[in-house]
Amino acid sequence: MVAAGLVGDHTLVDCLRPWLTAPDPLVRWGAATALARLVTTRPDVGPVGEDLVSRILAELTRTAAAPSSVPGVDFNDGNLRGYAVRSLAPLAVHVPGAVRPAIVDALGPTGAHLAKALTTALAGAFPGPAGHTDVPFTELSRCRQDLLRFIVEHGPWDQYGAPVEQCLRELGLPDNQPELCAYTRSTTDTSLSRSTGTERRS
Repeated sequence: MVAAGLVGDHTLVDCLRPWLTAPDPLVRWGAATALARLVTTRPDVGPVGEDLVSRILAELTRTAAAPSSVPGVDFNDGNLRGYAVRSLAPLAVHVPGAVRPAIVDALGPTGAHLAKALTTALAGAFPGPAGHTDVPFTELSRCRQDLLRFIVEHGPWDQYGAPVEQCLRELGLPDNQPELCAYTRSTTDTSLSRSTGTERRS
């Protein structure tokens, strides 16, 4: 099923959906992984049903909270947890409140993997290179507001290569913590947040 999600197209959604309720948790994870890709890689198919997204999220967040290695599973060396988190990131545009804690819990509050997950979520929430700061923060969707507030607090800021800052810049959003904090009308201890980065720019 994972392979089907990687090489298939949106016509497989209805075939894979029933497997989300299979008795075997490994089968449910495979179905959720495949469906997570299929519903986030075809923007032309229209809105994704909330019920389907919720069921995918439930299964992937369950896996993301599980032990980091599943004995007897050859796929990805049994690391279904890490793979689940990578599958969750693009779904942040649909239900960010349910996705962000799972990403942070599985990957930790800093690091390259979290930065990749959040830049993926940003790209999904803000499609296209148009500048978004001309739009008042209060007029953004709740999803976008929540995502930007989360990034204000967690970054990860000042990493080598600055992936989060670069992504924000390309989307026409404030690309540093103080300016993004001002844009979102958030309050945070910037000195504390900046000290959490484990990789620093040279």
